[in-house]
Amino acid sequence: MSDEPSPLLLPEGARLFHVGVMKTGTTALQRALAAQRQLLLDSGVRYPGNEVNHRLPVGAFMQARVLKHARQGAVGQAHKKKAADPSIPPMSEWTKLIDEIESDPTRRSVISYEIAANAADARAQQFVDAIGERTHIVITLRNLAAILPSFWAQVLKSAHTTPLNDWLVRAFGDDPDAPVSAALQRALNHGELVQRWASIVGPENVTVVIVDSSQPDLITEAFEQLLGLETGVLTNYKVPDSGKNRSLRLQETELLLRVNQMCEAHSVDWNSYVNLVKRGVVTRLKSRTPGDDEPRVRLPSWAAARCAELGAAHAEQIKASGVRIIGDLASLYPQQSSSAREGGSLAQIPTDIALESVAGVISRATDRGAHFAKPKQRVETGSATGTPKKKRPDPSTVASSFTTRELATALRIRLAHRLRTRRSKPLKN
Repeated sequence: MSDEPSPLLLPEGARLFHVGVMKTGTTALQRALAAQRQLLLDSGVRYPGNEVNHRLPVGAFMQARVLKHARQGAVGQAHKKKAADPSIPPMSEWTKLIDEIESDPTRRSVISYEIAANAADARAQQFVDAIGERTHIVITLRNLAAILPSFWAQVLKSAHTTPLNDWLVRAFGDDPDAPVSAALQRALNHGELVQRWASIVGPENVTVVIVDSSQPDLITEAFEQLLGLETGVLTNYKVPDSGKNRSLRLQETELLLRVNQMCEAHSVDWNSYVNLVKRGVVTRLKSRTPGDDEPRVRLPSWAAARCAELGAAHAEQIKASGVRIIGDLASLYPQQSSSAREGGSLAQIPTDIALESVAGVISRATDRGAHFAKPKQRVETGSATGTPKKKRPDPSTVASSFTTRELATALRIRLAHRLRTRRSKPLKN
């Protein structure tokens, strides 16, 4: 950092509220902030709490169901709001966050969780009232053509069962009978999103960072300057592979979509879905390294054109709002010639993807995490004399001898049995 302060530098005691949007590099930024928490504190910046992000306090303030493992009901079942919903964090989480910030008012502080981008006008005003008059809003944006495929792949991890093309029709508001939630629409309408927060705190207290793949360090560099940090404190932090929130590839989403549809058809309870699918199948898939030849999820050409049209309109709204802009607004509406790959069947999914899914379910069903990381149980003996039972062969060795279709069928049968009976399907010796 040079001797001259950056023109982006926020005043001492400022409360930087990073409201997202999702899939704009938020996870990598949050992990860098959390990993450097003590160094930030030594530099006059507080990243409150001890988690990677502020999911719990922000979720509590918004009364959002962010504790997925505690959700009730079944996959595909309409949610009925209750007086006490265990999937909504207690308000004490928010109070604890604010108390920590208030205990050290001279330091700059950072609050970051992307569902805040879903907030309606009234909730956004409540946020600012609660955080205080020194609130500065930071909004990270990316062109819709890049966000939407990743967004769809992300919602699949939460049991959604709508194919990409149908979901895009809903996301663009073209299906009046089945639109996406109003909260998601608020996050996707970037122009109105920026104008909403600017109208509450004033445009001089809003910074918009435009994410562009050609400038991968733009977000962290902007936060370093906003917070008065030494150059590289955040930018040079390398997120370990285990902490990266990579988007699923096309064939992985095809498998997960069909698993979700099966769970919905059989009214699988949410707790079982989280345990076996989200923490088993999804965790295993995310931990694998996809091949360079594995296709990504791409938009159909009609959707790419629609994104360019909307992006241009959003850019004009943002420019007219008078907020501070970092990056190139034109990158919100790039002209793309993207076409979606035709959806395939389970038989077209590579063996290693199917195997990872089966392994994730088996590992979770046997209480050994997603990667067989927990110690295996003691081998039982087959008789009173202590003769060990015959060892079962290594699942990965056996699986390699089966076709992809056979592996997918085994996954479907075993998962359905587990979710129906709450017991693992017995294996034959």
